[in-house]
Amino acid sequence: KQAVSLRVWLSLAPIIAGVGLATLKELSFAWAALLGAVASDLALALRNVLSKQSMGALSTSDGDKLAPADMFGLLTCISAAVSVPAALLVEGRALPALWASAAAGYPAGSLGLAGQVAATGLYFYGYSEVAMKALNNVHPVT
Repeated sequence: KQAVSLRVWLSLAPIIAGVGLATLKELSFAWAALLGAVASDLALALRNVLSKQSMGALSTSDGDKLAPADMFGLLTCISAAVSVPAALLVEGRALPALWASAAAGYPAGSLGLAGQVAATGLYFYGYSEVAMKALNNVHPVT
């Protein structure tokens, strides 16, 4: 088990102070946006900590421990299985109209938009997999 040093905790103080200062000067501050961002950051930190712990505990059918890339693939499949139905349940009725509106801005129409969405997903997957591989070598709070 890795302990978080006092220096790491103290390094968070300027970040928290900066966010606090920025929000004080904002005229139209939205608490819902702040709470959403905090929840997102908390979920990301928990994912990192729990992934780091699980890398050594989970193993494949061959008995090998899960590699960072395998762990990321597993987490991506689980999060897609949870997120896609939830998103369709909440926003599903608005999807066709929003898709048509967004596709109108592309020369290739709906196909061009689908290509951009797919490319964005692949780039983000690659970025996140590299981050998961780096997590194998650093403290999860980093």
